[in-house]
Amino acid sequence: MKRGAEEVAEGRSSCPRCGRPLGHCYCPLITPTLTRTRVTILQHPREAKVPLGTLRMVELSLPDALVRRGVDFRDDPQVAQLCAERPPPVLLFPGEGARDVRSLERGEAEALIAIDGTWPQAKQVLRRNPALAALPRVQLPVGAPSAYEIRPQPAAGCVSTLEALARALDALEGSGARYQELMLRPLRGLVAGQLRVSAERGNYRRRRPRVRDPKPPPTDSLASLRRLRERLVCVHVEANAWPARHPQRPAPQLLEWRALRLSTGERLEVTCRPRGPLGPLTAQHLGRSAEDLLAGEDLEELHARWERFRRPGEALACWGTFGVGLALEEGLPLPAERVDGRPPSAAPRAPAQGRQPGSSRGSPRPDSAAGGEGAR
Repeated sequence: MKRGAEEVAEGRSSCPRCGRPLGHCYCPLITPTLTRTRVTILQHPREAKVPLGTLRMVELSLPDALVRRGVDFRDDPQVAQLCAERPPPVLLFPGEGARDVRSLERGEAEALIAIDGTWPQAKQVLRRNPALAALPRVQLPVGAPSAYEIRPQPAAGCVSTLEALARALDALEGSGARYQELMLRPLRGLVAGQLRVSAERGNYRRRRPRVRDPKPPPTDSLASLRRLRERLVCVHVEANAWPARHPQRPAPQLLEWRALRLSTGERLEVTCRPRGPLGPLTAQHLGRSAEDLLAGEDLEELHARWERFRRPGEALACWGTFGVGLALEEGLPLPAERVDGRPPSAAPRAPAQGRQPGSSRGSPRPDSAAGGEGAR
């Protein structure tokens, strides 16, 4: 019992600098370092919610770095000024037309921009920001595997934002492996600590007291649905979500988007290809094969089809707010007028122990709104 009490107390006490529990603080491993190259990181809002992200390590290691969070930076004066500089900054983004960062002459690149997020999130940022997309691009050569063992990488050769910046700075400034040696110390310490704790605990996880959110004022959602019926679009969202207690659990991602326009019966059903490892229970939860899910559409296709489907002045009906939140984080434009179809008795609460996060199990699919069975 003493061990459990100590762990709960530790979970409540966090380092104000790095945000980690005091027993896992990596601040002693941080070495603030000034760079000759000006560094800017654009973080996708959804990446900011990922536990154990590396951007905080970057901020502490590179105190002169500029960090901006968002998707659309067209009205951001600092980003606009940076993109307009001559010579222009280089964008760390692999692909066609990107130069090997090692091929740049010393001093050729005075500023470096990186995007912190998954590949689909990074592509979304580029779509929204033409000035950013027009910058010259550089990419890293294939190197050592990522040291970030506790977070699955989408493909071989992928590394964390911290590692990518350290490798790029070493190449741009001809510093050997200096930045990698200094900047990766806290990451290696974090990984070692997490793996050690996982090995010591095995399947043990402390049970925390369930804290229920305060119930919102009762609303007559049925009356709202009836009032808005002629311009109502019902949506159902499924997520690629990992079990809440999985030690390497990534953030949930939008996987299925189903919409039904009540006035006409028009439907839109899109399955998005997972942008990361498929959750171990996701295919079973949806009653579909993993191969079927992995053969889904790109996120860009969902954006295009939703843009053609939606109409001005419509309202959105959904069960809860989780799915809508995922859609907004992916940059999907949604009507401002929304109705939560849950009755007042289904007010937001903490997820039940062991329930797969991000699921809408027990909620009606759009099929049921049209009188169908809506069976899985």
